[in-house]
Amino acid sequence: EVVIHRESFQRWLQDPEFTEALEDAYIDVSNKAHLFDIMDADMGGHLSLDELVEGLMALRGSVNKGDIINMSLKIRLLTRHVDSVLSIVQHSLDPDGDLCSEAS
Repeated sequence: EVVIHRESFQRWLQDPEFTEALEDAYIDVSNKAHLFDIMDADMGGHLSLDELVEGLMALRGSVNKGDIINMSLKIRLLTRHVDSVLSIVQHSLDPDGDLCSEAS
């Protein structure tokens, strides 16, 4: 499996030909320091080939109001799901914080 480590990606960003290729693909490189983190979806400290390709494709073009609203709605939905899971887990704990065992 091909992986790209942060250090390698940062070196690529120092190469004018690489940044020019990104700009030619309509990828904004004005915030080079955060590009790796934006694409590192699983926060694993490296990019899989899929993360790199999907991340670069998602970064193409300009951001519009619809993109921001879409992301905001997705985050709101995800937050509701996390809150639901947290509630279920909290109700499954005994006073000591241990998981309650099922009655047998």
